[in-house]
Amino acid sequence: MSEPTEADAIVGNAKRVALLVGIIVLVALPGGYFDLKYAHRIEHVETVAETKARAIHALVNANPEVWMYQLQRIEDIIRQYPVSLNEDQVTVRDAAGNVLTTLGVYPVAPVLVREAPIYDSARLTGYVEITHSYRDVMLGTFAVGLMSLLLSVMVYAAMLAPPLRAVRRLRAVNAALLIEQDALRESRERFDLAIRGSSVGVWDWNVRTGDIFVSDRWCELMGYAPGEIVVGTNTWSEWIHPEDVEVAIDQMRQHFRLRTRYDSEYRIRVKSGEYRWFHNRGQAIWNAEGTAIRLAGSTSDITERRRSEDELRLNELALESQNSLVTSLLKNLPVGVFMVEAPSGRPLMANDEAVRLLGRGILPDASRETLAEVYSAYKVGASDYYPVEEMPIVLGMNGVTSHVEDMLVERPDGTKVLLEVFGSPMVDDRGQIYASLVSFIDITERKDGEDQLRKLSFAVEQSPESIIITNLDGDIEYVNEAFVKKTGYSREEAIGKNPRILHSGKTPPEAFAALWETLTQGKSWKGEFHNRRKDGSEYTEHAVIMPIHWPDGRITHYVAVKEDVTAKKAAALEINTLAFYDPLTSLPNRRLLLDRLKQALASSNRNKRYGALLFIDLDNFKTLNDTLGHDIGDLLLQQVAQRLTICVREGDTVARLGGDEFVVMLEDLSENMEESAAQTKTVGEKILSTLNQSYQLGRYPHLSTPSIGVTLFADQQETIDELLKRADLAMYQAKAAGRNTLRFFDPEMQSVVTARAALEADLREALLKSQFLLHYQAQVVGEGRVTGVEVLLRWQHPQRGMVSPADFIPLAEDTGLILPLGHWVLQTACSQLTLWAARPEMAHLTIAVNVSARQFHHKDFVGQVVAVLDATGANPNRLKLELTESLLVDDVESIIAKMATLKMKGVGFSLDDFGTGYSSLSYLKRLPLDQLKIDQGFVRDILTDANDASIAKMVVVLAESLGLSVIAEGVEMEAQRDFLARHGCHAYQGYLFSRPLPLDQFEDFALKV
Repeated sequence: MSEPTEADAIVGNAKRVALLVGIIVLVALPGGYFDLKYAHRIEHVETVAETKARAIHALVNANPEVWMYQLQRIEDIIRQYPVSLNEDQVTVRDAAGNVLTTLGVYPVAPVLVREAPIYDSARLTGYVEITHSYRDVMLGTFAVGLMSLLLSVMVYAAMLAPPLRAVRRLRAVNAALLIEQDALRESRERFDLAIRGSSVGVWDWNVRTGDIFVSDRWCELMGYAPGEIVVGTNTWSEWIHPEDVEVAIDQMRQHFRLRTRYDSEYRIRVKSGEYRWFHNRGQAIWNAEGTAIRLAGSTSDITERRRSEDELRLNELALESQNSLVTSLLKNLPVGVFMVEAPSGRPLMANDEAVRLLGRGILPDASRETLAEVYSAYKVGASDYYPVEEMPIVLGMNGVTSHVEDMLVERPDGTKVLLEVFGSPMVDDRGQIYASLVSFIDITERKDGEDQLRKLSFAVEQSPESIIITNLDGDIEYVNEAFVKKTGYSREEAIGKNPRILHSGKTPPEAFAALWETLTQGKSWKGEFHNRRKDGSEYTEHAVIMPIHWPDGRITHYVAVKEDVTAKKAAALEINTLAFYDPLTSLPNRRLLLDRLKQALASSNRNKRYGALLFIDLDNFKTLNDTLGHDIGDLLLQQVAQRLTICVREGDTVARLGGDEFVVMLEDLSENMEESAAQTKTVGEKILSTLNQSYQLGRYPHLSTPSIGVTLFADQQETIDELLKRADLAMYQAKAAGRNTLRFFDPEMQSVVTARAALEADLREALLKSQFLLHYQAQVVGEGRVTGVEVLLRWQHPQRGMVSPADFIPLAEDTGLILPLGHWVLQTACSQLTLWAARPEMAHLTIAVNVSARQFHHKDFVGQVVAVLDATGANPNRLKLELTESLLVDDVESIIAKMATLKMKGVGFSLDDFGTGYSSLSYLKRLPLDQLKIDQGFVRDILTDANDASIAKMVVVLAESLGLSVIAEGVEMEAQRDFLARHGCHAYQGYLFSRPLPLDQFEDFALKV
């Protein structure tokens, strides 16, 4: 080896110097890097904070309640980073309050005003973030210093200057932010003053307790002084207009259920009693379990806006303008929203839909890439890049609002999407553009849909069915070629008209009512129309009408698809007629009769009502056929069918079994077998009378009689064949009895019908022969002083003896004989009043006459009473008409009018059998009554039945409250009288005092008492 030379020494020294320089550089670079990194971080934090502050200030100014939503979102974010909370020892709510305070957003809701510790313990988020940055700088600087100290104290001294400058800068920012904190606290007081002077009322509802806090301004809006009212959940709902309550509550429930924004307009009754329109907006707060605990918001008076359509439109435009920023910030919009900073073009915000549509993430602070770099990956069309300067977002930074209808974008993964893009500048209060905002929607499917629509339009136009599209008012907007051909109306004649131009007047109104009821519920309707073409010819259409729903659920139009089914209906009708109707008489044949009888049996079993079969056979029909021929016989059968049809109700069935045999089926008769038999007998006799009338058969007059067999059915298990056999056997009994008559299958029923008919005949004869008489039952007060009588009708039959009223009064009601019978009673009673008026010892007595419902409802009842009073000279003040509660079931207004007329004449009224019917108390107070009569059914067990006793006491109290007298009937024991007297009833009628007596015996009794 050679000796080292001077050159080697120089080289060695150079290497050592180079090594030293390298070490210095290595040591200095990290320090510089940390200095540059955190200095830039401070700048970035300040810039983003300023941008966020402006955006969220605008948000809060537009919608005061939005802070609630933002506070909840910030709390969710803070919970994802619990380390910082642990280090600073603050709660999630305090930290969220700090964030809002840092951004200059002062909460407007009373719920946070009461949570004052949020402000007292708050530290500015910016200060926390910068302090963390300061801490990171110090840690980095300390590490670098330690390394430099180990290598070279002088190198460290040379590199220490930049970090120290950063520290000084951070301390200065920290001091400034502490001053800012004091200023923000002062701003809270100013904001409180602004809230008090605001035109918007603020409210806060504690969902759990039902308490509602309202601001002073809210009270003023309602016309109250601050603190004058206490608002709760019940009072709130009671103040809402009855027509708006259901909508208001439904919107509130929807807000809690779907967590949508609460935004509702309804009328509230203010202090003056006037209903005014108010706009309520708010947001609920949910706890960790997902339960809504509070709902807070604001109320504003929009009455004037409601009253003026011009103001309404202006307010709607203003509201849309105010909400535009909120809409752009919401992440879940179905519209892509992208915001960049101006003029740098740095991305600030992109919602989820923007990321999905563009195919990549573009989030604030996520990248340093420029706008050109962001858009370099997107192509428009098949090959050319879209020029950056023509992008809507670039135009927005230049103050230009733009719209691109169809921007075809090729995304980084190679897929393509067609977008409709809107761009607009974001301007601050000074008129400076601080950001550019674009929104865009995917119109790929819409364009595809337009192509499909063209295809569908072609198919609709070529459809063989008539197709009509109308607006919501039913006005025609489109008809296809098939409609033109089938109706005779051209498109020009049809469009703008209502489909009523096709109405023939034969479609039932109920069909149109059902149609609109179904459509307004958003459902499809199917049915038939009987329409008329332009030339006047009629046809039948089967229509399917459907509402057209837009994706948002709105119904905008109705579409009708109609098929001409005239030929089909005619063919079906012919087939049905041949299958189920007799071709000679057009009556139902045996097959249809059996089907209807099956349904009638099932219905009878359900409703427990009787039905009846009448089997009709024409007497000596074979002789007619043999002598005059079958053509003449057919004419008789046709005329018999017509006469039978007019003898029954619309729901009953007349059928021809064959030959000269007919069947009439009656449904829905009485629940009582005897009444049903009587009803059936009435129809049978009507048939006998009708068919006994002369027929004109061509040029031959003819008399024909029927024989009718009857059987009843109800709630029994007989088969259809058994019922027909019974009716057939009864018909043969009628023939055996001499023809031209009616017989029931059941011998017992036949005897009942016969007995009823005999009683009716005797009743008519009794009226003619004056077999009726009156008995008088005393009405007393106190210990037995007679004040009047009730006349009771009795029938002295020469063979039957004394007939009970229970046997003949219902029959008189059914047959209408109650009218002449009741008139006789009234006339006899008034004549007796006149006779008593001439006797001083009897002149004070009143007479009570029972009036039936049928009698009172007679149109000339009032005139008849007045005429009887005039004819007999009776004092009207001594006449009392007793009415039953059953009278009040129908036409109460007419009853009141009749009573008032007679009341003016001096006639009194008593309500008999009170408590046994269904009279309404609202009508009772309007009736010009004088007396209530406690029914004997309650008096009988008044001492043993607590219910009867309570009812009797109630009647007494009710009578006293209405200013009426009260009398009890059926009093048979002194204990009953004493009980009634103790409870305020002092007028009685019953066996305890006197039975109903003939006139002479009653007069003797009255004079003795």
